[in-house]
Amino acid sequence: MARIRLKLLGGFTAQRADGTAIMLPTRKTEALLAVLACRPGEKRQREWLMALLWGDRGDVQARHSLNQALTSIRRACDGTLLLVTERDGVTLDGATVEIDVAELRRQAGSGSLAALRAAAALYRGPLLDGLRLREAGFEEWLGQERRELHDLTTALLVDLAEQEAAGGDREAAAAVLDRALALDPLNEALHRRVIRLHLDDGAYNAAIRHSRQCAELLKRELATVPEPATTALHRQALAALAKAPVLARPTAPVESAPCPAAAADAPAESAGLPAERRRPSIAVMPFGGAGPGLARDELADGLAHDIICRLAKLRSLFVIARGSVFALGERGIGAEEAGRLLKVDYVVSGSVRRQGNGIAVIIELAETATGTIIWTDALHRKVDDTLMILDELGNRIVAAIAGEIEQAERNRAVLKPPSSLDAWEAYHRGLWHMYRFNAADNDEAHHFFAMAARLDPTFARAYAGLSFTHFQNAFLFRRHERGPESDRAFETAGQGLIIDDRDPGVHWAMGRALWLRGRPDQALVELDTAVDLSPNFALGHYQLAFVQCQTGDPRAAIASAD
Repeated sequence: MARIRLKLLGGFTAQRADGTAIMLPTRKTEALLAVLACRPGEKRQREWLMALLWGDRGDVQARHSLNQALTSIRRACDGTLLLVTERDGVTLDGATVEIDVAELRRQAGSGSLAALRAAAALYRGPLLDGLRLREAGFEEWLGQERRELHDLTTALLVDLAEQEAAGGDREAAAAVLDRALALDPLNEALHRRVIRLHLDDGAYNAAIRHSRQCAELLKRELATVPEPATTALHRQALAALAKAPVLARPTAPVESAPCPAAAADAPAESAGLPAERRRPSIAVMPFGGAGPGLARDELADGLAHDIICRLAKLRSLFVIARGSVFALGERGIGAEEAGRLLKVDYVVSGSVRRQGNGIAVIIELAETATGTIIWTDALHRKVDDTLMILDELGNRIVAAIAGEIEQAERNRAVLKPPSSLDAWEAYHRGLWHMYRFNAADNDEAHHFFAMAARLDPTFARAYAGLSFTHFQNAFLFRRHERGPESDRAFETAGQGLIIDDRDPGVHWAMGRALWLRGRPDQALVELDTAVDLSPNFALGHYQLAFVQCQTGDPRAAIASAD
């Protein structure tokens, strides 16, 4: 029967058989006992122990410190801990000591369900969590041991999950896989096991949700997109969901939250790093000239702030934060100079003035490189409700800015040789062709969207564009079979959602694809999501009106069209 219990996982604790704590005098003494206990029965060379824990001391002093520490361990353990000391080495006899690390290794090697459960329960955290020594040798040893135990525990959790699932306890299997992912959240193979478990249980929504979370995590932490083995599961989840019977329309966009693989025609990644996408940048300067009766620039500042927030939601522009532009405004720096200082492509400026019981807003959008004003307008409104005025003006201004910038980017891309285009320019070249609505230009649009996706596989809008070209082939042009083109529209929109499910454009593309496949309820969920993400996304409102009209909801269709 064990006379001493050592727990090294999740922190260091030592207890006698009766449960009373064993107190060691120093952290290095604890570390020495832990080093010996990690491999009970194995002789540890004295020279190695000295270098590990007292590497900054001379041989004589290090040897003295080691002997003192060994004596302290014996004294604290009342002589019940069997330390075998020899001239050249030290061994911990594990016969009378219960050590969680040794027990974990033993149980994991058994492979039985009971043993794996026991081993999983032993892992309470990293080896010697919280123990820090200013000894390079010890820290290196600790890192290696932690990695080995981490990998061992992850592997045994995977084995345990498989056995739990095979035994019919799916909930236990899911809980074990959650533990494994907590240990190794970037392990894509583990994510695949979770997705597979959901698929086997018929939980297609859960599979899709997890696929999306996996893709977001890989993109954020590793700057990668899911492997083919993972995206194949995405396809399977989507196919199963598409065949499932349509029930009541869901209240959240879960039922149609797709995460498929790259479509068959989606371009393969290049061997090197993807070309950087050049998203245009914009600064919205504070508006001047608030009239009497208002706090200091209250209405003007509110309108500028509202425009900044709405532009950022479009996801197609890099928008300078409010604090930066307002700081320049407070220093009296004008729009043209601010644009140069901030190194942005476009600058928005304007003024807000009180005129009787109304206000007048003068707004202009300028291209920084040339100083050319590419859009300007004067808007007049009565001041009945300040919040409603801000909302209406913000909608009008943001929609106009987004449209003018997109037009400018398309025109610029058309003038460049195709071989010189980056991902952003190739995408806008595709838009130029896409909006011409004929079969030949639709093919050209497909070519340039595919180029954009090849140059930057993390560019969600490129896949939304590909989806639109397949939608056009199925809906407008009779050269292609409707079924396969509908499937491709669905798959490429889903790939865009894998990459960025906060982009309203890819939800719009998915909404169109779902409608094409005869899933209007799910299409409306996606389209609602698109306009929720970006209230100024005009195409989203238009497509909502279209689907609402087709499904027999004229009041909703008129509201969306308005």
